[in-house]
Amino acid sequence: MMLAMVDVSTHVEYWRTSALEDLAAARSLLAQRHFRHALFFAHLGLEKVLKAHVTRATGSIAPRTHNLERPGELAGLHLSADRAEWLRSFSIHQLEGRYPDTAQVPLDEHTAVGELAAAEEFASWLTRML
Repeated sequence: MMLAMVDVSTHVEYWRTSALEDLAAARSLLAQRHFRHALFFAHLGLEKVLKAHVTRATGSIAPRTHNLERPGELAGLHLSADRAEWLRSFSIHQLEGRYPDTAQVPLDEHTAVGELAAAEEFASWLTRML
């Protein structure tokens, strides 16, 4: 399969900017006490900054996936075991926002605040590496 070549800098900037917008939306949703939606948007922001890394590393369009691990692998990011495990566990937030048959994790404000802070820290780390 041949991957399409893209204007890398334009695509990376699109993913980076869009990720920052989604994280801002997550903060806004959290302030309105929409915890599940806030973490869904946080997941989306992480997904997009990871896709920026894929585009930068491969020169191609990032895959259409909601999996947070795959883009990191494609981009050649070497995540610590703790970071990789955190990404795996954070994926529940995109599933809950999309599929009604997914077991819903009870969310309270304390948990949502902590999860969003961790997502923002992770996204910030990834953004600094772009």
